[in-house]
Amino acid sequence: MTWPSGDEVSLRLAELLGGPADYERLKSAGELAPKFVGGDLVARIRALRYKEGSERASLDTIDWSGIDELVNGDAQAVLAELGAVRTGAYADLFPPATRFKLEPAVTVSTDDPAPLFAVYAATRIVPIMKAHGKAFSEGPNL
Repeated sequence: MTWPSGDEVSLRLAELLGGPADYERLKSAGELAPKFVGGDLVARIRALRYKEGSERASLDTIDWSGIDELVNGDAQAVLAELGAVRTGAYADLFPPATRFKLEPAVTVSTDDPAPLFAVYAATRIVPIMKAHGKAFSEGPNL
């Protein structure tokens, strides 16, 4: 969906037909909102995390090393291999940013937005699977 201002899109990539209830959270908390910058899209990267005292995962800040843990490797290299134009700090990729300047971000071409799907999987689905942030895991959430 493109917002009326025309400078931001919303990507909610979940259509759930069944499975563990934790995945229902993707409907309300799993959105990516990249901004248009020239012919590209820039997305600030956040990850779902179970916070202490909460049974529901919420989007939270994460750094590149945390994303590396979620993908079990070098997340920036993976995104580059998938076609990301650039990765880095949000302020470097989206100069008008006034907040969240040091948070991780990715730039993708509007002609090849595939890396956004990888970001979504790594920072939305994998954290639910791994119970990211919970003090203990009851087992894989598959």
